[in-house]
Amino acid sequence: MIDAAAALIAKPLVDQFAASWNTHKLIGFDAIFWPDSTFIHRGGDLINGGVEIRNYHSKLHTDPFFATSRLVLTIERARQLAPNVVLVTVRSPAWLGPKQSVEVGSRPTFVITRKNSSWRIAFCQNTELERARQATDDLGLGTQVQR
Repeated sequence: MIDAAAALIAKPLVDQFAASWNTHKLIGFDAIFWPDSTFIHRGGDLINGGVEIRNYHSKLHTDPFFATSRLVLTIERARQLAPNVVLVTVRSPAWLGPKQSVEVGSRPTFVITRKNSSWRIAFCQNTELERARQATDDLGLGTQVQR
């Protein structure tokens, strides 16, 4: 379900996330997060604070495996939970490694909040699709989940 009003709020932040990642400079990456935001990356580590989130991703992009990576973010679901809270689920295929030869997928979920008149990401949980898919298949739940 995509609530058009919620998607309109989320789209500039989602687009800026992808643009920052794809330029590998991550300039302004922290501007899409609140100073007290939390980010849980694909491996499960928790990062606190917009500047720390940017620093983590900046360091990641110094690794040759990520230095030429590219990702695409597509909003799958968006809904407004409260006047100042939007929940967004995004599909995120990424191409990593030399010549972008390794394709991986994830499904980030963003909680976007408004303070005063600004919207920013307050929380992100990035779920790796391959591991999640294997776990649901192992339990026999593969036909019960949206891929």
